[in-house]
Amino acid sequence: NGGLVASASEDSFVMLWDTATGQKRAEYWLGSPALSVTWHPELRRIAAGDARGNLHLLDVEGDARDDRSRAIAYRS
Repeated sequence: NGGLVASASEDSFVMLWDTATGQKRAEYWLGSPALSVTWHPELRRIAAGDARGNLHLLDVEGDARDDRSRAIAYRS
């Protein structure tokens, strides 16, 4: 998505990577192992699922290095 790739990992982080440089652009801590991640098709947002059954909507606008304040979590 615009030169960025998102990854989810068991250490509870969702990370954004720059595809051109391979450098980490942002990280989001979910508080529980991140099991899935997908981009919204039109907005600059990521939906991430965690091991507790939560859905997190992450705003990826701007230069967010550790942007927990803009994460919105929903409990299933």
